[in-house]
Amino acid sequence: MKIDNLGTVNRATNFEQADVANKLAQTEAFAEKLQKEYNKVDAQTLPADDKEQQKLRKTCQDMESVFINLMFTNMRNTVQRSELLPESMGEKIMRSMLDQEMATKMSRAGGIGLADLLYQQLSTDNKKVIKAEK
Repeated sequence: MKIDNLGTVNRATNFEQADVANKLAQTEAFAEKLQKEYNKVDAQTLPADDKEQQKLRKTCQDMESVFINLMFTNMRNTVQRSELLPESMGEKIMRSMLDQEMATKMSRAGGIGLADLLYQQLSTDNKKVIKAEK
């Protein structure tokens, strides 16, 4: 009877491992498709000047960083503080700097997608403006 229970546990563990492996393979396939689509969109929305493209991309990432920092600040405000250990001014400043740095790193690493949407919209608008000026 113990052998049957052990065998059932082993089969359940193998099933869970197979399920995780299957989900991982699906996620990797989806990531490849997403990267291909992103490359297509990115190739279509390139402004004429490379320096302008880089400036626009960096500005969009900076905007996303500001948004993420604001989100972190508002999320921290919802957490109740213990009065047992009062928070010093230095701790508040360091936490603010940490949030700002995390937001910057997060937006440079891909962020939440806001920078890509802004870039796509603004680069399309730039093309329209350039065509209108000609």
